[in-house]
Amino acid sequence: MRHGRWLAVLALTTALALPLTGCASPKLHLDMSRACQAHGGTWSQAQESCTMPAGGSPASKQAKDICAYQGGTYLPGGSCVIEGRSRD
Repeated sequence: MRHGRWLAVLALTTALALPLTGCASPKLHLDMSRACQAHGGTWSQAQESCTMPAGGSPASKQAKDICAYQGGTYLPGGSCVIEGRSRD
């Protein structure tokens, strides 16, 4: 009987702990448009790119490349998801 109760407690503990594991690895959702504008750039939704004035000639970078450089995954529409980071 003790063995059955122990298994029930283990199953309940596991069932309660699994949903919390998502909280253990925070994700940062970065709005690429805001990030571009915050750094003085011009965001193009149609091209999904950020144009930065650099040394007199504008340099345009694709949002997916900027996101990948940060270690994130680019989502079409202008979001970058970076695993393991939060807004600290």
